[in-house]
This record gives sequence, structure tokens and C-alpha cells, in this order.
Amino acid sequence: MRLLVAMDRSQRATSRQGCVYALAGAVEEGIGAGEGPTAATTQQTTTSKPPGGAASSKAAKPKPSSGPPGSGQSKPRPSIAEEEAAPGDHSIQNYGAEAGGEEKAAVLAAMRSFIAALASSDYARACAALPAANREQMQQFFKAQHHGGSCAAVLAKLLSPAATTEAKKALGATISKVRVGEGNAFVLFRPAGGKLSYFVMKEEGGAWKATSLAAGSPLYP
Repeated sequence: MRLLVAMDRSQRATSRQGCVYALAGAVEEGIGAGEGPTAATTQQTTTSKPPGGAASSKAAKPKPSSGPPGSGQSKPRPSIAEEEAAPGDHSIQNYGAEAGGEEKAAVLAAMRSFIAALASSDYARACAALPAANREQMQQFFKAQHHGGSCAAVLAKLLSPAATTEAKKALGATISKVRVGEGNAFVLFRPAGGKLSYFVMKEEGGAWKATSLAAGSPLYP
């Protein structure tokens, strides 16, 4: 089951391959800035030489941009509800129960704080948002590779510039669902210009902690 795989991967979130998150969705709610993908069109020119004449050029048809069905253009971007209902494993969408009130607010605040730390390369703040076990495992891994240092120093070496870019997109996400159960929280959201994704958190000492170093993973890669 994909949910079990996601949870197992989230416990091994300190490797260089990064870790997984899990999320859930139904109420569309903003995390930060809005989203807005743009479609680019390209045009190619082919040159042919007719018999006994000069060369002539013919422009290829440009790729269609988003437009209404039946207009000869590509399909419009599906809604979050349509992405959630796509055929496949729905274990994340249906995990536990939908959070509400203070519990939901606490999960989202913790997620927002962690992602903002990644977006601004504030590694000390990002470390504070990770479970103690994750921090220890990450430092032990680097120590075994003969690279010591604090958690913040390890993160600075582990995370690539792409992690900052993805985190900034996640700050402009639309929240769909926050599912909680057994001390775990799965947030389902769509980052600005991206696909429906999920983010996993764990409750530790009365606070919600991020279980991965990534700003979410696509629900349907």
C-alpha cells in the first residue's frame, strides 16, 4: 500500500535521496502566495527547395495553449478535486480523520514554518522543525562519512538549490486536506504551478514536526 511505503520512507528522511511527505485534501485554503502556471509555445521553421526554384520556408503549427474543450487547444488544468479523484490508491486522501480547528491550525503552522525555513535557507530553524531522531540519524550518517558538524551545517551540505526553489513554490500552495491519526498528519496540497502533493508530519512532545527534508512529494508522480 502506498501509504505504508510513504510512511516508511518518511522515517528514513535523512538520506541524500531526500524523504517523503504525505498530505490530504478537500477544503481549498491558501498557504501563501497564489499559483499560476504558464504555457509556452514554440515554433519551428522548415526549409525546402522546390524544383527549379528558390528556397521557401513554412512555419510549423505552434503548440496549443490552454483553452476550453472543443476549441482545438489543450485541456485546461484539472481542479484539485479532480486530481484527488484520479484513479489510483487513495489511502492518503482517506487516512485517519480530517483535522479541524486548533489541531488543523497547528499542523499547518508547523508545516509553513518548516517550508519557510527551507525557502530562506535558514537551516538552524529547519533543524528545529525536525524530530530529534531524524536530526540524530542525519548527523550520524554524516559522521560516518567523515563529515562532522551541527545539524544546520549538515543541512547546508545536503540540500541543493533546487530544494529552496521547491520550498518557495510550496509557500504559494493551496491546501486541500489535513488528515490526522495515530500521531501523524498528512497534508494534501497543490504548490504554485505544480501537481497535487503531500507532506507528512509527526507529533513529538506536543508539537508537529516535519519528517522529511523535501517540501512535499507528488501524490501521483
